[in-house]
Amino acid sequence: MQMYLRIFEDAAKVKCPIMSKRAGRRIDKMGLIIELKDAPLGPYFNSDIRNRMMMMVKVCQDYYPETLGNVYILNPPFIFYALFALVKPFLGESTKEKIQLIRGKDCDKLCRDLIEPEHLPEQLGGKLKIDHKKPYNYFEKYIKQCT
Repeated sequence: MQMYLRIFEDAAKVKCPIMSKRAGRRIDKMGLIIELKDAPLGPYFNSDIRNRMMMMVKVCQDYYPETLGNVYILNPPFIFYALFALVKPFLGESTKEKIQLIRGKDCDKLCRDLIEPEHLPEQLGGKLKIDHKKPYNYFEKYIKQCT
């Protein structure tokens, strides 16, 4: 729980102000895009992973509802629709409205419409090269400047 609180506090008090200054306008919401194409199915059946996800959702909707922007889940396997239907009744109405499951060609269009190509990973049609074996921190160079 403390980890999720730290993540949201960091977003609200550090990352959003940095992005606001960079964009020249106020940014106070964080969107989330989750690509599930070729994702293994095993984790969906792991109760520890489900519990952690539910804890993160609870922290977000109970303590930071104004911070969550839209959540786009791209190319979910069909089993995900069934699991999402089971979880959906436990979500607040405003949270439910923000979550969209998207498949196929609509994913590419959505990504191009929402994210500049230099910030969009190559596997989603952008120019950003990410080594998935190393953690990626979009804010790393800005945090170094601040410290």
